[in-house]
Amino acid sequence: MRQQDRDRLVALKKAQMGLITQRQAAEEMGQTERHIRRLLVKLKREGDQAVIHGMRGRGSNRKLEEKTARRRLQFRGRKSIAASGRHWLKKLPRFPGGLPPFTSEPTPSHRL
Repeated sequence: MRQQDRDRLVALKKAQMGLITQRQAAEEMGQTERHIRRLLVKLKREGDQAVIHGMRGRGSNRKLEEKTARRRLQFRGRKSIAASGRHWLKKLPRFPGGLPPFTSEPTPSHRL
């Protein structure tokens, strides 16, 4: 648990015991009063783990697959890899198979 988490826990415990109000705890933590009420319910249900983010220590759900990440690195040095759909539509004939990398279909971003 980080120091910031411990400080939040102390403020929540004070609010829980009635030593400070929920408003004072919110000001101390830089949160809204509503969020303090949510955290107090979570503290009652889960204990001290309530102040720690649920994804701490886990990998991202948005992480790319190894194969996709390697393929993306191949294109890293090329110009405008993070360009818009319109850019890719202009480049279509240059790609083998007619599609830009990481897409299944070109998305029309031009006006009709």
